[in-house]
Amino acid sequence: MSAAASTPADEGLLVLRAARRHVWLLEEEGPRRHRVRGGERLVPGDRVIPAADGAIDGPAERRNALERRTVKGDRLLAANLDGLLILLAHGTRDGGEGFIARCVAAAAAEGIEPLLVFNKADLDTEGDLGARMALHERLGFRVLRVSAQSGEGLEALEALLAGKVTALVGFSGVGKSTLINALDLEAEIPEGDVDEKGRGRHTTTLGQAYPWKGGALIDLPGIRSFGLLSEDGIDAAFPELAGLAEGCRFADCQHLTEPDCAVLEALEAGEVEEERLEVWRGIRESVESDGEGRW
Repeated sequence: MSAAASTPADEGLLVLRAARRHVWLLEEEGPRRHRVRGGERLVPGDRVIPAADGAIDGPAERRNALERRTVKGDRLLAANLDGLLILLAHGTRDGGEGFIARCVAAAAAEGIEPLLVFNKADLDTEGDLGARMALHERLGFRVLRVSAQSGEGLEALEALLAGKVTALVGFSGVGKSTLINALDLEAEIPEGDVDEKGRGRHTTTLGQAYPWKGGALIDLPGIRSFGLLSEDGIDAAFPELAGLAEGCRFADCQHLTEPDCAVLEALEAGEVEEERLEVWRGIRESVESDGEGRW
């Protein structure tokens, strides 16, 4: 183990941005670029201690890491996180329940607190956003309604983020760049357009950490999938199903056609959202088949 790898996770300089051969670190005088000498990949949120010649040999010990499975292999996104801000948006394709559940599961598996933030609240003229938020509040998730355009909810969001290292994830088009700029992070990020079908055009390609109020907000590239590496965290993403499953006859019940299935009984009684059960089935199937699966 290198000297860097034995360093505690909260010590060392914060990695703001990482490329193949260079990283940008937060130093007293501001961001500064350093050469990467070691072979281990660095990501925003990592902590490092430069060697005497200024080069980086590797990251300090990570207390957690956010990863996702893609068709090209497992991808490390960020490290040493306190929270995962899952940005959704009214009137925009944002991945729905499948994306939310996968993000929550990935966060829970690493002991990272998820936060569901519903953006573009100023466009909710029919009150549809409230019902969507209420569902997740009933499930025990922390939710927040904001509008990067009008400023609604931004003060509350700032209070939740202050002093923490939080990763921001969401589909292109949900307003990530606009939200970051609205939070006054001294970040100038090009704001992407949204086409007539509500799909965003990508504006970021690498993760970027912005130090802010004693912590940092890490903007991750817009993604349209979040494959899970394992089943760890799935129960946390579906608390209503996990609780009911304890009453099923079989411990490994798949909630399909099994007799004495408490989940199916609750579904028939209207106590379980059918969409949520379908998403749970899809996620379990995708993890078991070692693929990204379906929404």
